[in-house]
Amino acid sequence: MRLSGQQLAVSLASALAITVYAQPAYADPLVLVASDPNSVVAIDLGEKQESGLGTVKVWQIERYETPSITIKGRAAKIIKTQYEVRCSTKETRRLYAFAFDSSGGSIDHGPFQESWMPSPPGSYYIDMHRVACGGASATDVIFDDMDHLAKTQDAIAREKGN
Repeated sequence: MRLSGQQLAVSLASALAITVYAQPAYADPLVLVASDPNSVVAIDLGEKQESGLGTVKVWQIERYETPSITIKGRAAKIIKTQYEVRCSTKETRRLYAFAFDSSGGSIDHGPFQESWMPSPPGSYYIDMHRVACGGASATDVIFDDMDHLAKTQDAIAREKGN
């Protein structure tokens, strides 16, 4: 049997059980849920998963202009966290997270074993629930890619009064 180059690469990767983590590229709509001059937080609607049991899984992307979180001794520029959201009760729990440094290298990743937590009033989790459970509204700030979002985070912060 002849394998194409791509089939061979996939077969080798499968046989060797190689796992590669790359800084995520975003082609799906990102809905802004929080911002300040140093950071933006968005929900990736393209990766939304509905369970059919009243919960939704969404990925939250945090990007820092100047990294302020250190993980394993390295500054985290982007943190991508999967949340499960209970739409009826506005509760969340973290399921998984990836952290990336300024060069796009993976710092750490792993699952969480968390209980359901109510969203604090006035927190961006309220907007996360709204977007996760109902979708983006006409007043939401939506971006097609993280680079555009990052380049305009100062303007967004001024517009939202943060």
